[in-house]
Amino acid sequence: MVSCAFDVDPILTLSKINSRGGLPCSFDNLMTLEFHTKMTKDEITGITCLLRSSPILHTITISVNSCSNNKNESWKDYWKYQFQNLKLIELHLKVARIDVQDTKMHYNALNLVKLLLGPGQALQEMTLTLRSNPMVPPLQQRRIRSQIMKIVRASCNVIVSFLPQD
Repeated sequence: MVSCAFDVDPILTLSKINSRGGLPCSFDNLMTLEFHTKMTKDEITGITCLLRSSPILHTITISVNSCSNNKNESWKDYWKYQFQNLKLIELHLKVARIDVQDTKMHYNALNLVKLLLGPGQALQEMTLTLRSNPMVPPLQQRRIRSQIMKIVRASCNVIVSFLPQD
């Protein structure tokens, strides 16, 4: 079993390699992946590159430290492209853990969840920790959870759960 944990820099490097035609090899033995991200467009591109290049990846743990909360058209088009990009592959991912540090960044965090739930036919478990800024009203926190639960899933067996925040 091969595991890998790293911070943002390798993901940005993968993003640059991916934009030049893709990786020259794949991570055939990578089963566990853990990383931290700020959810920039380059990092998201690197993440999808890793997912496409890791055919037997079983578990992914993502800590979202901060991210842009833009809802403008360029972000919508960007996410649409990422969804289409991953639909072309079969993910063998079974476990996804996502720790979002601040629910004010919900737009990109929601799309990250959608990105993993959409093509994840083998996905069995997704655990989310949505840490909240004290300024975010409880109603908005519940709305975010509700939106996540409404996301269409490729696997009818996936269990989506929320861990309490610290």
